[in-house]
Amino acid sequence: MKNSGEKIENRSSETKPPLIPHVSGTYTEALKDAIFYNSPQALIIVNSTSLISTVNPSFSNIFGYSIEEAAGLTIAAITTVEGCTQVEQKIVAHSKGQVSSQWPEIVCRRKDGSHFWGIFNVMSVQDSPSDCQVVLAITDITEKKEIQNALKERDALISALYDKAAQAITSTDDLGRFIEVNPAFEAMFGYSRAEALKLRFPDITTADYIAVSEEKAAALFRGEIDGYRIEKLYRRKNGSVFWGDLSITAIQKPDGTIQSVGVIVDISERKKTEAALQKHRDELELLVGERTAELGETNARLKVEIAHSDLVQRALKESEERLRAIFETATDYLFIKDKDRCYRLVNPCMANLFEMPASQIIGLTDTKLFGHEAGRHLRQVDDRVLAGETIEEVHRRLVKGSLVTFLDTRSPMRDQSGNIIGICGISRDITERGDKQSPIDASGYDYPSKAFHNTLLQAKTVARTEAIVLLTGESGVGKDHIARYIHAQSSRASGTFYCINCGAIPSELMESELFGHERGAFTGATRTKRGIFELTEGGTVLLNEIGELPMLLQVKLLTFLDTLTFNRVGGEKKIQINARILAATNRNLEEEVAAGRFRKDLFYRLNIVPITVPPLRDRLKDIPVIARELIAHFTSELQLPYEPKILAATMDTLKRYSWPGNVRELKNAIERAIILSAGHDLNFDFLAQEKTSAYVDALTIQFPPASSLPEVIAELKHDFVRHALQKTGGVKTEAARLLGISRFALLRLMKDNALDVTKSHSSSPR
Repeated sequence: MKNSGEKIENRSSETKPPLIPHVSGTYTEALKDAIFYNSPQALIIVNSTSLISTVNPSFSNIFGYSIEEAAGLTIAAITTVEGCTQVEQKIVAHSKGQVSSQWPEIVCRRKDGSHFWGIFNVMSVQDSPSDCQVVLAITDITEKKEIQNALKERDALISALYDKAAQAITSTDDLGRFIEVNPAFEAMFGYSRAEALKLRFPDITTADYIAVSEEKAAALFRGEIDGYRIEKLYRRKNGSVFWGDLSITAIQKPDGTIQSVGVIVDISERKKTEAALQKHRDELELLVGERTAELGETNARLKVEIAHSDLVQRALKESEERLRAIFETATDYLFIKDKDRCYRLVNPCMANLFEMPASQIIGLTDTKLFGHEAGRHLRQVDDRVLAGETIEEVHRRLVKGSLVTFLDTRSPMRDQSGNIIGICGISRDITERGDKQSPIDASGYDYPSKAFHNTLLQAKTVARTEAIVLLTGESGVGKDHIARYIHAQSSRASGTFYCINCGAIPSELMESELFGHERGAFTGATRTKRGIFELTEGGTVLLNEIGELPMLLQVKLLTFLDTLTFNRVGGEKKIQINARILAATNRNLEEEVAAGRFRKDLFYRLNIVPITVPPLRDRLKDIPVIARELIAHFTSELQLPYEPKILAATMDTLKRYSWPGNVRELKNAIERAIILSAGHDLNFDFLAQEKTSAYVDALTIQFPPASSLPEVIAELKHDFVRHALQKTGGVKTEAARLLGISRFALLRLMKDNALDVTKSHSSSPR
């Protein structure tokens, strides 16, 4: 015991705080060490600076850090950002005496980067009344979480089967009272769910079968039988009766009581058929009685076989004719493909699309029909379908030289055993009439300015990847133009391009717009709606003005960007998509993060590849190219009989203008000139007037005689600033805009020239 005590004293002399209040004696020290070092839980001692002081061996086994490596780590190193925040909040609350019995379940991170679920328990320990530290006890609950998730999936499956079943399904207690009914019960019996829950099983059964049903039910609830099956007459709410096939199964609840689950199938038609057959059988027996027994039996057998054969053949023929009629007259493109992704059956509508006989399409793949790029994308979709998914997407493909937009729905086709044997697809042409497009020619993006050339080079480089791109720049510089260029240059060019303005949609509707919602998720949600991310399957989505996104949605967007999976509003099923995300803003997101209006982690997630689009004043050489594109656009849009021109002198005027509104202002100016100009040559006199009106007073200043150049320049600056402030009524922001300088530069000039606009204006300058 002495040696053991010495060993404990050596261990306790290190920087390892005690786990229980100080009591003198080596036995207590040994007990403390035994608790700490032999605990199956991962134990962490955190000092006053929230750093890990030491850990026990269980921590090393669970997290993969040695005790030496763990010392000095932070909580953030072993949890996610959200988990770290929760633990730190618990530590702070505990330090204030707010002890809680509810401990957070947090995703933990091991040294090798793998994750597991754990419960964090916060405890205070002290070696003396003045020395109090915090111990975190972590229990691995990964297996528990997996079981919970499996139970959720099983419950979702049972709920789906319960709600979608064509048969009426009921649950009753030992008194025959309905506990639950499904929608098929409501449709079959005419009772609403609320009405049905007030009924007993005898209320829907005819008098002849009440006694039989109650006897069997009593045996079921006594545990004598596990279930039973009976055919009997049922009564609907409107008083009508029908034959039903009832299957009852006993289910033992956790408390030991028994609950019955019944499935009712409407067999009225079968009963009618049986009655008709019985009638025919009776007639045949009369004939048999008049003849010999052998001849009668033979005749009866032949008649039954012939009747049955005719009925089966007739039913098969009618079913085949109906299916053929639907398949051949459908206006959508219907097809079936085998597991090798080759077409095995196409309808006439699809054959007409390619102007080929259906026999020539059989055996081809999408690559042969639509080309390499589209074929590669469709093969990826087919792989997911053959893995069990049903995929609906909008996709553009070349058909006979035109770019056609299809709404595709592809589902797995299964045999009787449930094995996937092929793909069943429906495609619909949703290209608007007269809106079939030619392939995008990305080589047309040819601008002479070096600034925009470098921007396009960055965009073209990143387009070959799937990385998130953050487009920044002033309002009106054409960030959405660059986003479309990236989409056109990428492998997703044939997919859908969606642009959503995060600042143009009310915050309460934004989540539904992005992620969609389930029926009944909120007031007014009368149907299931797919969001922008689902609709962009296989394509690209631009989140414009991302800086306007509400804080609550920023959390959900961050999770989505990490996994490309999400839940619809009000939904429980995880939806996975294949889409590329681009973002754009005219705000300085770093300033927004500093101001607390934008999440730092979301900014870092979006800022993988930042591209700044230069303002038009930095690329004035591009104005002739942009002007030609805009003139061609408006000539087509306004259906002009000729294409307007811009004279060289006028073009020089445009290139001397500063364009504070960037490309958007240039577009508006050209449209205005086309409308106001009388001839083919566009006139931009209105632009010159707007440009010079703010400076006309300053340009008429007379130079003082016999002054040096620095004095003249200083006086000219003084007068320019003074006239700008007078023109704007002392509003500094507007005066700075007129002078083409920043507000801080204006304040510096005012200070250097001793200008005080408050002396000559009644309103205070801003």
